[in-house]
Amino acid sequence: MADEKNLSIAKDFLRALQAKHVEQVLSLFPEDGVWIAPEGTFTGKASIASYLGWQFGQGQDLKIAESGNGIVTEASRAFIEHTVAYHRGNERIEYTVLCALEFKSSQVKRIRTVYDRLSVERQAVTGTLSKWAVDRILKQAEKGLPWRKKARGA
Repeated sequence: MADEKNLSIAKDFLRALQAKHVEQVLSLFPEDGVWIAPEGTFTGKASIASYLGWQFGQGQDLKIAESGNGIVTEASRAFIEHTVAYHRGNERIEYTVLCALEFKSSQVKRIRTVYDRLSVERQAVTGTLSKWAVDRILKQAEKGLPWRKKARGA
C-alpha cells in the first residue's frame, strides 16, 4: 500500500516538474522539506521555490521526460530517472537526471538530485576561452582512459 501511495506522489512530482508548476511541486513537500542538488542544499518551501524558478529559467522550450528506469519505488523511497532538454540561444542542452525521493507522512521529506553538471556546461558554453577551459577540465578528468587516445587520435 505504501509503495502505491509513494508511486502516486512520485508521478505527481514528475508531472508538476513537466508542467513547470512550482506550487504543485511545493505542495508535495512539508514546510521543512529539503532538496539537495549539485548547486546546493535548499531547505524549506521558499528556498525550494527559488531553486525551481532558477531551474525553469535556464532556457527556452524546457521539456522534462521520464526516461531510462523511469520511476521505481521501494518502502519509503522513490527513484526517478528523467531527461531535461531546453534551448539556450542556438544551443540545445540535454541531460539525464536521477532523483532519490524520501517520503514521510505522504510527503517528500527530502530529495537528492544528481546529474553531470560538466556535460551540461560543455553543451552550453560559448566563447573560445570558455570552451577551452571546459575541454581542459574534461581532458584532465579523463586522463588515462584507453578510449580517450582513440577518440582524440593521440
